[in-house]
Amino acid sequence: MAANFVRAFSLLVVSLLSLTLAADAARPYCRFDGKLVVSNLMRELRAANNYTTFLDGLRKTELNKDLPDLFHCYEATVFAPTDAAFANLSSDAKSSLGERKVLREVLLMHFVKGKATNAALVGLKEGQQLKTAADSCKARLVKVSPAGDKPVQVKAEVGADEASVVAADVISLRVVQVHGVDDVILPKSLIKGDDDSLKPRKCTAWAT
Repeated sequence: MAANFVRAFSLLVVSLLSLTLAADAARPYCRFDGKLVVSNLMRELRAANNYTTFLDGLRKTELNKDLPDLFHCYEATVFAPTDAAFANLSSDAKSSLGERKVLREVLLMHFVKGKATNAALVGLKEGQQLKTAADSCKARLVKVSPAGDKPVQVKAEVGADEASVVAADVISLRVVQVHGVDDVILPKSLIKGDDDSLKPRKCTAWAT
């Protein structure tokens, strides 16, 4: 009877170990210090001296506290709107961004999974989808191929003007590549205030 108990216990241990290994294999390889990544990103954006409004928005929405969870496991590309981009928004758009939950999702749309230099962006096909961190509203960006030697342009998948890269590779860190853009990416669904799609949340969209 004791032998049967030992055999059963051993089988249970092996089964639990197998489940643990399978779960670990399914997770991304989380090798980055997320807090350090965000700290370095905020410092470099501040030093660039043209992204103050973007930085203020990250603090106002507390994304500076939540983004480390995201950067712990993933590299990213950031399309950072310049101060002029925010200043040139319409009064209606500025009013909508006064709501914290709307501002949060709009800012998350400027964070794209995967680190891409400007050369890599140029190499993308027209209409290429880019997965953003704002997945709670199913937000995607698409590349808009410009004519000739114009800068790379991106836009929201549904209803927005193009944002052009005006400062390519302005910041290049180990985990993050930043490009300055001349417009704030504003999908119509966000500005209309779809409450179901704009609930504040942790930055976990890329894990799925």
